[in-house]
Amino acid sequence: MLGSSAVGKTTTFKSILGELLDVNYRPSLSINVGYKLFNLNGKQVGVRIWDLGGQLLHREVWKNYYANTEGAILMYDITRKVTFTEIKNWKREMSKYLQKKIPIILVGNKCDLEAQRQVSLDEGKLLKNKLRAIGFFETSALYNTNIREVFELLISKLF
Repeated sequence: MLGSSAVGKTTTFKSILGELLDVNYRPSLSINVGYKLFNLNGKQVGVRIWDLGGQLLHREVWKNYYANTEGAILMYDITRKVTFTEIKNWKREMSKYLQKKIPIILVGNKCDLEAQRQVSLDEGKLLKNKLRAIGFFETSALYNTNIREVFELLISKLF
């Protein structure tokens, strides 16, 4: 999972792993790694999930994780336009270190904050097409809205 600071990567990470959520924001100062079993077409599939901290100070470390990436979730916050415009930079950064094409899903998080929306659903759909992403979802990591669907689509493209 990639994206700017405070877009909801760690909350999504904790949500999909079934961990308790902490609504008091604290930036990830490192890289969170988790493992989750999914049932895909009657088969158990194990997936390692990497939540890369969104602060620029981590940039030198990220390249070590990009090399073996099989799929990516690019995430922005629908209430902060700047996180949406930075998505192309995240994809470019990741692509520099990949030796292959990988499936990408675009996620606009915090759809539970509709009254504060700065990025429209149509803008997200348009960016999904520009990125050649395999999917686009709006999610609420806090309320676990569409989180499982994001991961199931990505996993279905990997196995």
